[in-house]
Amino acid sequence: MAAGKPIACFAGSAKGVRHLHDSFIVPNHDWEALGKGIITLLKDRALAAKLGANARATVLANFDWRQICAKIECIYDRLLAAPTEAASTQNQSAPFATRVR
Repeated sequence: MAAGKPIACFAGSAKGVRHLHDSFIVPNHDWEALGKGIITLLKDRALAAKLGANARATVLANFDWRQICAKIECIYDRLLAAPTEAASTQNQSAPFATRVR
């Protein structure tokens, strides 16, 4: 996907992709459908180019490490910025040595 190439895959492995948008998805264990999907992509170069370009855009938008790290960092920022009330009350009443570990 990152290389901008079209993919045909089984539904069970199609996480984060959509049929005929950025991949050609077939039912699980349906080898004939997978073969037909591959042949479709080989014959229909316009569809293959569209799926490949959309697949690359999907990877860059959702699966690029810079994007993933930024999303994780936002989660940590939210978790650290909003301590629970019980934890903040407990921390304030505890001696300094036990709060700083």
